[in-house]
Amino acid sequence: ELMWKPEHLNQQQRISEYKVGALYSTADATSVSSTTKTYDAKYSLWFNAIQQLSQNRTDPKRGLYMSLNLVLNDKATTTIQSTQQLAFWYKGFFDLRPQDQVGLALGYYQINSKVTDRQKTINQARGLTDDQYNNVIYQPVQNNELNVELNYTYHWSPAIMLRPNLQYIHQPGGVKNISDAWVAGLTMRINF
Repeated sequence: ELMWKPEHLNQQQRISEYKVGALYSTADATSVSSTTKTYDAKYSLWFNAIQQLSQNRTDPKRGLYMSLNLVLNDKATTTIQSTQQLAFWYKGFFDLRPQDQVGLALGYYQINSKVTDRQKTINQARGLTDDQYNNVIYQPVQNNELNVELNYTYHWSPAIMLRPNLQYIHQPGGVKNISDAWVAGLTMRINF
């Protein structure tokens, strides 16, 4: 992985970090097309960026931030072919809570077309069609999933952080037959 952290952007000191990386594994990997076929390697490529887009006049660390994550996986061995995440958050949105953050994130997950084709082939061999989704032997066919999350990061103290969130998931698990979902969550971090 290579990382670049520029000191200045547009004559202003803004927080930024850019990474590009790759993983190559020589461990045996099972094919997504057939469980009897294996490969002697697999790979993954990624790009990550964090960029501060604006600054508060009184505190340069407060302001609008953006992050972008792109991942491309080996098509022969990986169920999730690619992922893309884009997030925006504002640090110090409220003057009385300068460490708190309000965030909005989008995540898109693309299922490998070889996985989708295999699932369709299994259903065809069983004599099933997409309208027979409720049949216990039907293999759910996966395509892609979209997640949208709204969150608020509350810094109770320097040691305790709480992040309630609300998520909307389109095609959970990448399956069109599954109804879209709303999920409420809570993340908590305690530093000792």
